[in-house]
Amino acid sequence: MNDYPTSANGQYELASNLSHLDEFGITIDEATAAYYISKAIELGHAEILKCFGGIYKTGRHGIPKDKKKAVFLYTEAVRQYLKDIDLGSADAMIGLSTCYIGGSGVRKDLKMCDYWSLKAAEQYAKDAERGDAHALYYLSILYTQYIMKDINKARICLLRAAELGSLAAQLRLGQQYCEAGYLEFPQDLNKAIYWYTKAAEQNRFECYANYSSTCSAEAQRELGDKYYGGWHGFPKDIDKAIYWYTKADAAYSGGKYRHVDIYAAIAADNLGEIYAKGNGVSIDKEKASYWYTKAAEQGRVYLKYQIGLKYYQGDGVPKDVEKAKRLITLAAERGEEDAQKALKRLSKGKSPV
Repeated sequence: MNDYPTSANGQYELASNLSHLDEFGITIDEATAAYYISKAIELGHAEILKCFGGIYKTGRHGIPKDKKKAVFLYTEAVRQYLKDIDLGSADAMIGLSTCYIGGSGVRKDLKMCDYWSLKAAEQYAKDAERGDAHALYYLSILYTQYIMKDINKARICLLRAAELGSLAAQLRLGQQYCEAGYLEFPQDLNKAIYWYTKAAEQNRFECYANYSSTCSAEAQRELGDKYYGGWHGFPKDIDKAIYWYTKADAAYSGGKYRHVDIYAAIAADNLGEIYAKGNGVSIDKEKASYWYTKAAEQGRVYLKYQIGLKYYQGDGVPKDVEKAKRLITLAAERGEEDAQKALKRLSKGKSPV
């Protein structure tokens, strides 16, 4: 895990990373948790306090379940949210509203959840008048909710946020024009490609309240998928698929941004498949092995297991039983249940599946 961030935005990055630990099979010890919690209290980072409240409530990431500690952390998070609200933070209002959904540090109260969501919308509207892309993006989300549903306003806010450079808005617009989703934009391939490409070319990472995050690698991987499969009207174009998958893989952050690393690993895995199966290119086991190895090194534990199976079976890559066992063992040690079952079969001299 990284050192504790001191900036307000840094708390969102850390909360995003903490929310993705399970996918990488990463645990943290109580000393590290205590350090993060003390820093969060010192710096007034409600998102981190709420995040650790959830960790102690359920007992995750190697941290034992502790209901009393969870209640304390949730209560501290609420206290900090209220301080931030006094300073006009709409994000804090959203954070507090979610506490009322599950009764985290406050009594469960859906009316209060709605109240703080509406207050957040009022503040975001004021911020949006100053050309705040983040505020416009969050307004576009709030306008899809039942308490203030207005699809036309949601579309207007989303478009304006995208025009002002919001990565999340650009990606969502690409998805909406591609799939004619819940915002009722008409399917338009040219607009879908335009907004997907705008998001993909930003080459950055955005994070927000409630552990939400968006990254250019996500847009890059989605563009790769659509050109690879010819989905939603996209023309099949293996060269463009390889280009965007390679861009997504290059975004790998080495654990700094777990959300980014998920998409980097998926892209590398897809590149391995392209060369292993000869999909639009000549079969090349060496290139397949290169990309599969990258995916296993950067990816979620399930990818390590799946790629281990490929090496065991010689599926698109040179058969390498020892490498297969190493990857399956690593996935098993990090909690992947299918890998643990495969390891037991291997110990009995059987095939892993």
